[in-house]
Amino acid sequence: MPTDAPAEQAATLLSTLGIHLTPLVEELVIAGMILAAFIVLALIAYLFIRALARRLVQRDEKNRVALILQRFLGPVIWLIVITGLMATLASLSSLAATRGAILRVYGALVAVTGVVVGLRLVTLLMEWSFQRLEPRLGSTTYHYAALSRKVITVIVWVIGGILVLGQLGLEITPLLTTLGLGSLAVALALQDTLANFFAGIYLMLDRPIRVGDYVRLDTGDEGFVDAIGWRSTHIRLWSNYIVVIPNTRLTSSIITNLVLNQSETSVYIYGGVGYLNDLEHVERVLHEVAVEVQTRVDGAVTEAEPLIRFQEFGDSNITFLAILKVSDFAYQYVTKHEFIKAVHRRFREEGIEIAWPVRQLVAPQPLPVRMVNDSEVVVPLPARGDSRI
Repeated sequence: MPTDAPAEQAATLLSTLGIHLTPLVEELVIAGMILAAFIVLALIAYLFIRALARRLVQRDEKNRVALILQRFLGPVIWLIVITGLMATLASLSSLAATRGAILRVYGALVAVTGVVVGLRLVTLLMEWSFQRLEPRLGSTTYHYAALSRKVITVIVWVIGGILVLGQLGLEITPLLTTLGLGSLAVALALQDTLANFFAGIYLMLDRPIRVGDYVRLDTGDEGFVDAIGWRSTHIRLWSNYIVVIPNTRLTSSIITNLVLNQSETSVYIYGGVGYLNDLEHVERVLHEVAVEVQTRVDGAVTEAEPLIRFQEFGDSNITFLAILKVSDFAYQYVTKHEFIKAVHRRFREEGIEIAWPVRQLVAPQPLPVRMVNDSEVVVPLPARGDSRI
């Protein structure tokens, strides 16, 4: 900073005006004039930038240039004022011996101002970025933005602190070495925490799950995603208990997201009917019941066509699968509940049998059987091809 130029210009101005003062008084007057000139300059800059920002906002409330001017107005005024203060102090001959220290302090203050400007710029860019990501992040946008801002603030101030120490003439090499060793020790001590932190960043960027999604974990637990943090994720079970899962565990697990692409989902209901039933009749009854349930049960998709499919020949029944649609996964249980009740009632009305399991006993000799009245009889073994016991 050319510290002598403002003093020389002020002295020239006094000589031009024909003002002759004692050296001490003249020095103080010149210092006051320098400080006043910079204050006036700061005021002019403040009024100009503020007026320009207002005009831009009147044209467009979301004008980014206006936002930048508003964010940087304070640091610019602060920089002009501290420059005037340093020029004032440097113009005093009584402080000539400390001019080097004054310049170092000025450099440190400029570095701090630069850090503030850089931090505000980064924060502004982050705000714009999260505004664009809000449709994807949803209600968690504020959480991610707040924590990201804190992390960036710490990083910027650490770098700025190193620059300030360098401007003050302090040796920073030992400090950098100490910080490096300390960071390594902290990283080893907080290995699990840092792993969960970076796993949280992965969940934020890749978004395999979102708050409100219904998920099924590989442990068999299932429920709604209640919150996604930087260290852990909260799953709310149907019992209303909260399962807290570390993010590293979550990212390495197999997760079934049942509503990732759409909330509408299918309900699979298995059953079986006896072999002596007319399958065409069974299929017609099941379809009628499915249509009736989808019409009257809340959450069922009324316009969806239910599917009835026979599966296999079981031990005692021919198994079938009924597929119904619900608008949200939470409605699957009540839909399944009502369908099973309605099918059981219609099967009784239509005379459709759900057969009991049947087993055939094979033994090398006749089997003694004790009757209810404590009399014992011997049941002969059936001949091959005879009816079952």
